[in-house]
Amino acid sequence: MKLSSKNLWYIFNSYKILCKMYATFNWDIFFTLLKKKLIIPVIGSDLVLLKTGKDISLKLTEHIANQLAKNLKLELNNLSLQQFILKYQNSTMVKSMIKHIFNDIKVENIDFEPLRKLAEITDFDTFISLNFDGFLEQTLQSVRTQENIKVINMSPVTEINAVAKSINETSVYNIFGNIHSANYAKTESEYLEYIVALNNSNNLNNQLLRAQTQGKSFLFLGNDLSDWLNGFLIRYISNEPFDNAENVKFIAENERDSNSSYARFAQNIPMEYYRSQNNYKSNSLSFIDELYEKWRQYNSRQNSNFYQKSVFINACSENLDELNQLNEVLQNNGIDVYYNRSLHSNPSVFTKESENQIKRCTLFISLISDKSLLAPKDAAYFKEIKIAQMRHEWFHDTAEDSFIETYYVGENEKNKLNIPKFLKTFELKDFDTEKIKDNVLKKLNKL
Repeated sequence: MKLSSKNLWYIFNSYKILCKMYATFNWDIFFTLLKKKLIIPVIGSDLVLLKTGKDISLKLTEHIANQLAKNLKLELNNLSLQQFILKYQNSTMVKSMIKHIFNDIKVENIDFEPLRKLAEITDFDTFISLNFDGFLEQTLQSVRTQENIKVINMSPVTEINAVAKSINETSVYNIFGNIHSANYAKTESEYLEYIVALNNSNNLNNQLLRAQTQGKSFLFLGNDLSDWLNGFLIRYISNEPFDNAENVKFIAENERDSNSSYARFAQNIPMEYYRSQNNYKSNSLSFIDELYEKWRQYNSRQNSNFYQKSVFINACSENLDELNQLNEVLQNNGIDVYYNRSLHSNPSVFTKESENQIKRCTLFISLISDKSLLAPKDAAYFKEIKIAQMRHEWFHDTAEDSFIETYYVGENEKNKLNIPKFLKTFELKDFDTEKIKDNVLKKLNKL
């Protein structure tokens, strides 16, 4: 088939748009801003997935749309959930059926992997969600167990109660509401009303959102809103003109039609687009995988500089002899050793110095015995274990690569010990100062 000059121009122009939109993603700028906590993820529906079979997932919104169409005996005709509800809301009971379908979904069938990886990236302390399902905050609560997760369900109605962000807190703004609350957006027209309402300065939650996002850049992830609505969303959330933007907008969404009006509009806007090298139709998920790995590698390099080449010995007052023996052997081999210096006089005292050393040591060696497990006066001993557990869980270490090691001091059968559940995951080795010394030196030399 011979192509006309008009068709050739059309194809060439589309290719230019794609090339410009999906040029190499600037990871250097991204990580510079990320480490300063200057990026806020905006989470779209492409990241909330339902497992439908082995290695097969379906978007949650697609599942709900399919079930609505099936129950109403209507054709979906490639409409999005919002478009389908808008089309049939006046002629059917479609709106009233959404919660019933949603409540029938089993949590174990949700693929939390993309959300979990985002939740683990601790440089994100504020999230904006475009979804009504509440799975983002549920994931954050399960991952960030030491933080308070504050959830704000936005509404076009003026809010009279709002609480400012506190220290050690992660905020989630559900800007289209939440299915578990009184109001949430279901159609594109309702989405538009919620977006426009973000400009209402009398709404106290809007004031909080603006205060937390002022001067920040946004990462739009997995957004599948229609082209016309997407432009409104980016403009209202970023709260600055497209033509005179000071903050970077990062876009990682599944590829849109390069000939759409949005694509033509976006090519002239200063935004950083991510395009997967392997599967451009799944840009958002590929981006999360790549970001997560880069973040872990970056933190690994930083942690190697942060952590001291030192050992913290966790022992109770009843095992002072073993503590002193091990301390002497390790120090004689040039190893920095820390332990609770109040152990001799007051074993219940837990010091800030001990906490800092546990957080920065290369190895945490816990001496376990019948006496240590039955030493209620040794409050500091159990507190030290708790701090080590928090560090272990925060970085999602496995028992094999953890900085924690356990050694048994005694002669009874180890398997009969009433060891705390957390410590049971580690191999309990016999106490032998020479073997411990050799193991410590081997691990320190790796650094």
